Amino acid sequence: MRRAVVDWSWDLLSASEQVLARRLAIFPGGATLAAAEHVCADDLLPSAAVLPVLSGLVDKSILGVIDGPDGRDGNEGFDPRYRMLETVRAYGLERLAGAGEEPAMRDAFTAHYLSLAETADPLLRAAGQGRWLRGLISEQDNLYAALRWTIARRDAGTALRLVRALGWYWMLRGQPGEPEALARQVLALEPLERSPRMAEARVVCAMPAAGDSWDIDLVRPTLVAAVADMMRWSPDAAPAHPIAAMGEPMLALYDKDPDRAFAVFDRYLTSEDPWVRAAAPLLRGTFGVMLGGIDEAESDCRDALAAFRALGEAWGTAAVLITLAEFAKLRGDFAGAIAALEEAGSLGQQLGAWGDLSHIGGKLAAVWLRTGDLAGARAALERAERDETARGVGHSDAAIWLGLVRAELKYREGDTSAAARICAERLAWLDGKQSACAGPRRRPRHGGERGRGPGGGQLGPAPVDQDGQRGEHRDDAERPEQ
Repeated sequence: MRRAVVDWSWDLLSASEQVLARRLAIFPGGATLAAAEHVCADDLLPSAAVLPVLSGLVDKSILGVIDGPDGRDGNEGFDPRYRMLETVRAYGLERLAGAGEEPAMRDAFTAHYLSLAETADPLLRAAGQGRWLRGLISEQDNLYAALRWTIARRDAGTALRLVRALGWYWMLRGQPGEPEALARQVLALEPLERSPRMAEARVVCAMPAAGDSWDIDLVRPTLVAAVADMMRWSPDAAPAHPIAAMGEPMLALYDKDPDRAFAVFDRYLTSEDPWVRAAAPLLRGTFGVMLGGIDEAESDCRDALAAFRALGEAWGTAAVLITLAEFAKLRGDFAGAIAALEEAGSLGQQLGAWGDLSHIGGKLAAVWLRTGDLAGARAALERAERDETARGVGHSDAAIWLGLVRAELKYREGDTSAAARICAERLAWLDGKQSACAGPRRRPRHGGERGRGPGGGQLGPAPVDQDGQRGEHRDDAERPEQ
């Protein structure tokens, strides 16, 4: 019955409307006018005809119109989107295949979204990055569809370029699962092109493929080979991509060779890329603190803070502030730690879709607990829990850690039974996870559990302490006072 209704509606369309409708079915996440023009237009449907035909499809209820990213009206440069109901889209895909247009449309679709991702990638590390982050979120379904298409075709070169372009977006979003699976599928492909770009892309691909706990064993042969290729092509230059820049230091950490890691960071200080130069002292500080060099690490982080502020880069600034808050907390400067974390949280809110907001809120709650302000701790923790729920990643390591912060809050409020129950639940979950992950292939990771990355992001070893998300289950604070 439903198909008969779609058949009837389709027959009412003009020839040009049928052409555009079947081509738009290639977009699982809907299409902007610009995307429809780039992907769907050809001699049969000129670009100038796309807008009036879109309007006709809306009038005939084949398409719906929604606002730009996050319900915005498109005034940030991302236009309203045209979407189909899934039943109509499935029918359109059948028509597309029947017309023999599917391969050409998928190629055009992939080329468009590869261009978008590669354009957006460096702008995610510049002033105004929030606009581009929200724009990529609105296009995520389409970007992933393009990547899956290249994987299905075993087009390693295009797939690696897409992963390279999406790597930093994945890091900012902080949503494990699908990116790891996609990266592993791409890493299994062998590119025909041998170039600095491909070497760097393979490093970027290997890092998320290592998984949320940075299990280097999973990717070590590929990562070692890709880093060696990258060094062979550019022996004295720092990679332009920040995730590629972490490849060699992560191997050094894995091999228990901190001197090698610091030599790499020193090389990055002279990078042509201003973002990499700004990040280099933060990376030095992040690694250095694990070796006990607290004073030097804090000085490095203050250099990084000045550099990121000069760039107007909100994420980098927030990442350093999270680390500096840890130094302040270690000194007992709780007011300084709270100020740094609140500024980091404000910057995260400006980005609008940053995956680390729950991490910041949890840290803030733990510092309020140190001050004895239970009301402040409760408010910060409740915000963090809402942010973590909004990430939509299920029963995550982050949620486990936030539960431990809540257990301490309950303890300090005198509800010891609730605190014990929360801890027992979290320990049971961690025991189950450890059992599921156990195996002869694995070996302990060096440098403790995996941290939030440079100053709180999801890349690299943990700064100062191990109380962040994904693999860091020690409570942020000391044992509650008796």
